[in-house]
Amino acid sequence: MRDLAPGEVVAGRFTVQRFLARGGMGGVYAATDGDSGNAVALKILEEVEDGPLGRRRFFNEAAMCSTLDHPNVVRVLDFGADGPRAWIAMELLEGETLHRYLKRNGRLPVEVALACAARIAEGLGAAHAKGFVHRDLKPSNIFVVGEDAGTPVLKLLDFGLAKRTDRDIDLTVTGTFLGSPRYMSPEQIKGQEIGPPSDVYNVGLVLWRMVVGKDLFDRPEASAILVAHVTEKPPRLGEVAPDLASHRDLEWLLRTCLAKPPDERFTDMRELVEAMDIVRRRANGEAVGIPERTLRGERPVFPTVSRDQRPWLVAAAVMVGLAGVSVVGVALVLLGFLLGRV
Repeated sequence: MRDLAPGEVVAGRFTVQRFLARGGMGGVYAATDGDSGNAVALKILEEVEDGPLGRRRFFNEAAMCSTLDHPNVVRVLDFGADGPRAWIAMELLEGETLHRYLKRNGRLPVEVALACAARIAEGLGAAHAKGFVHRDLKPSNIFVVGEDAGTPVLKLLDFGLAKRTDRDIDLTVTGTFLGSPRYMSPEQIKGQEIGPPSDVYNVGLVLWRMVVGKDLFDRPEASAILVAHVTEKPPRLGEVAPDLASHRDLEWLLRTCLAKPPDERFTDMRELVEAMDIVRRRANGEAVGIPERTLRGERPVFPTVSRDQRPWLVAAAVMVGLAGVSVVGVALVLLGFLLGRV
């Protein structure tokens, strides 16, 4: 699909000013709304991209986001179609993605990272209250619009893979791979039912990236990352960031978010935000106890990948990849092998 040029008009209403970015669901442009005179971000999807299913996902995102009114979620102003071209008009944000922000600034102080993660969780909680989960939360889908007393002000973007939890609707096709391997929950990888705990897992992954400075499973092969999400426990914080070794409350918080079984994570975003507040207050010296209901055991479903298995995993991933099997197929083959050895 060609990018729209400045001056082009969409739906007889939006005048394109400049190209902003290309996401998983189409190009995004800064444009002027001829009806209101306001500047907007205009997301465009041509019908040739992803076909009818892609168009349905596109309008799925628009319809879901248009019901949300939360300071940490981008506002959808309007949406519609212009012949074969679908469009979503959103508030125009100035700033950068959290991914770029972290690349530029490095690790965040623990208290700042906790404040950011709490805002993210509150935005997701608003989505969950409307009956859908995000399914694609990652730093590149979080936008930094400024700072407030040194803490980034955040907005959640790109609900293109969002799924309703109160209806039997899933806009996927068997054999397709939707999501980002570095930011996928175990149940999402295994094709199981996805609910709010999947977003809790992703908040944990984003928080890990903010405090440690790199992704939880930072490996070159997508297949190895997928296997790790399903089979490997997170390392201790002190192993990857020695200065965090004494942050036991933060360790508890992260390991609860990143538990493999969904029922061992925080049950919802309200509980997660409460836990973050407790960790922050305890770090500041307050004598605050951790609610018993959040103390869940670690009972991994699958064994961790031992060192003697890892060379085989890498070799198998390469061979199967060369045979043209999808990333999901590679992951499932590896998981089957591991389970067969238990």
